[in-house]
Amino acid sequence: MKVYFILLVFLISGCASSQSIHFRYEGESYYLPSGVEEIGATGDRENFLVFKYSREKGKKYLAFSNSESIEKGDCNYSEFFSSVIQKDDTRNSCDKDKLEAFRDAFTSGLGTGHWRINGLDHYYFITERTGTFVFRVLSSDEIIKVDSDFLSPEELHSIFESGDS
Repeated sequence: MKVYFILLVFLISGCASSQSIHFRYEGESYYLPSGVEEIGATGDRENFLVFKYSREKGKKYLAFSNSESIEKGDCNYSEFFSSVIQKDDTRNSCDKDKLEAFRDAFTSGLGTGHWRINGLDHYYFITERTGTFVFRVLSSDEIIKVDSDFLSPEELHSIFESGDS
């Protein structure tokens, strides 16, 4: 399947102000930092959407995708991510190999953690090279992956905390 990438390049009116941007993605609300320079989207099955905060290629981005491609075994996502963070895969039905592969990719960095915000679990992973990844577990046991190469975990937390689902 050929994926078309549509790049919408424009300055969002009001982004230069200190007001955050109210944004809805996959039925969930977020409040993004102001200063967006460009927006890009693929619209494929992962529904990838990126907000660029710099005109420099590959720098200062905030990306959203509905990552349904994480293989986890027979457990739910909250159990999977908790097991990844706690390095405990003895008391669950998650696939042990999938847990280890995810750990290798995401937990060798600068930190991990869990937030419970607006009744939803959020698991974050800070990597050395690519930034911070947050997996928001929806009530339907689906996930939204949010990643950024420049926002701190605290700044990402405020994006979720400010939104009313």
